[in-house]
Amino acid sequence: MAWITMASRTHFLQFCVLCTFLLTTADKRVFRSQSEADTVLQRPRRSNSFFLEEILQGSLERECFEETCDYEEAREYYEDTPKTDAFWAKYQDGDQCIPNPCLNGGNCTDKVGGYSCACKEPYDGVNCERDVTQCHSEGPLSCDHFCRPMDNSYHCSCVEGYSIHTDGRTCLPEAQHACGRAPLPRLSEQNRPNPKSSLASLLCQQGRCPWQVRLLDDAGQELCSGVVLGQRSILTAAACVSESKSILVSLSEPTVDIGDQVQVWPDDKPRPPRVLGQVSSVSQFSVHKRYRMGEPEDNLAFLQVYRSIQFGTGVFPVCVPEKDFSENVLMEPGREGLVAGRGTGGKRGSPNRLAYLPLEECQGSLNVSFPLTNKMFCMAGWGGGSCTLLPGTPLVSVRKNTAFLTGLITSPQKHNCSQGHVFTKLSRYLPWIRQELSLSEK
Repeated sequence: MAWITMASRTHFLQFCVLCTFLLTTADKRVFRSQSEADTVLQRPRRSNSFFLEEILQGSLERECFEETCDYEEAREYYEDTPKTDAFWAKYQDGDQCIPNPCLNGGNCTDKVGGYSCACKEPYDGVNCERDVTQCHSEGPLSCDHFCRPMDNSYHCSCVEGYSIHTDGRTCLPEAQHACGRAPLPRLSEQNRPNPKSSLASLLCQQGRCPWQVRLLDDAGQELCSGVVLGQRSILTAAACVSESKSILVSLSEPTVDIGDQVQVWPDDKPRPPRVLGQVSSVSQFSVHKRYRMGEPEDNLAFLQVYRSIQFGTGVFPVCVPEKDFSENVLMEPGREGLVAGRGTGGKRGSPNRLAYLPLEECQGSLNVSFPLTNKMFCMAGWGGGSCTLLPGTPLVSVRKNTAFLTGLITSPQKHNCSQGHVFTKLSRYLPWIRQELSLSEK
């Protein structure tokens, strides 16, 4: 135990000697001089390292985040223009690609003041919002007439009698009296219609359109209406043919001066009184095979006139559309259609602008008393319908200044005609119409 006590005393003495030495050598000043204090926290000034900055790679943090940098300073750091551009776009105004504005899987590239989208096929547009294989119903890229989707684009075509323009979309008439189009009539200022009026409404100023005919009995009384599809071809309601033994076709109103139109009439038949312009008898007719008298469905008949109709500015055929074009473009709900005619009382009617209705709204809106099928459609009257329209009155829709036929008034009108009308949907009968038209025009 004695040697342990001796060692402890020795260590204690050594500790005391060390403390005495430190106290005698320590600096007794509480505050340091200014020159000594400046050396404690020291940041080198960039102005003193100009030479090193020129020979070493730039520091992005020092150049652009500690201080405001310009494009050249950022370029010194990246030493690559595309990388610099990508950084600079975000540095200037944030990342415009968050969230990604490009649709349908498009890749976004941020730019100063905007962005750009790299679209995946088959999409295009600022935000890759447009499928280039899909047809456009409206706008500068839409076809004048028909459109067919393709693998990487779409193809425009025209109705017979028109040719496609070099722009691939515009349809130009080839014939002098192409279907559905004519020079606009010269009207006085007081008779000039609203500038927003369609071509059809401009041409149908006298209760009759140039493609429309009146069907008369032997005494010259108007029974029905019809529509011109060719030089010898008239489409009308089957009920008109079934209820009359003799049909005469008149291509003008009795009081309308049709100028260059000539009379076409069989020499061996008397001409009805008070009927001017082109008048012809019917050489033969064809009623749709599924038509049943008194029923609204399949109410169609094709008439062939005795001699060819002389076309001019007052008489020319309406265009027959393709099925898809008719149902998805011309008959789009809310789109405008036009009918014109005169009633059974002989009073001249004014053109009626109607709007296409979805089929499910017809029954309630028009109080229809018979079952509606997909071979029919409804039109609502803007400002009220007209109950003076005769069976077989044609309905047209105008597309790019070309009038296309979409329907005929059904017969009998067992609905509230003051609110609108029920029509035969001609797009469902196009094969039959084209077959009969081909036979009639031979």
